[in-house]
Amino acid sequence: MLLGDRLAVADPRADDVGGVLSGGAIFIALNLITGTTAFWLMDAVPVMRMVFDFHLCAQYPLSIYRPWFRLLFTMVVPLACINYFPALAILGRPDPHGAPAFLGWAAPLVGFLFLLATFQVWKLGVRHYRSTG
Repeated sequence: MLLGDRLAVADPRADDVGGVLSGGAIFIALNLITGTTAFWLMDAVPVMRMVFDFHLCAQYPLSIYRPWFRLLFTMVVPLACINYFPALAILGRPDPHGAPAFLGWAAPLVGFLFLLATFQVWKLGVRHYRSTG
């Protein structure tokens, strides 16, 4: 960021690094869970394409979506924990829809728990895999 005639460099903080790692964990988990669908579906490409297009919704503030979509982004596929809740926590702003403030600081934990859960689904798929040939 340029401030006057000096360049100000932001110091990386632990919560910033945790947020980046959490976002990476969530995207890895999404890749893993969509790859897992190939164990049970004849053509998993449409599922993969849908999930990859679905993650684009995380580029926008969660507050623009309907309540059921916000719930989906928070509890089922925690895309809101990639950027929305951490941004609210860093900026010190409350969620306009009343979500608890601790979600911003818990986002790194949520990302890794989501990755752990999808890894369990992957192991289930590997355990029950039957070859076609």
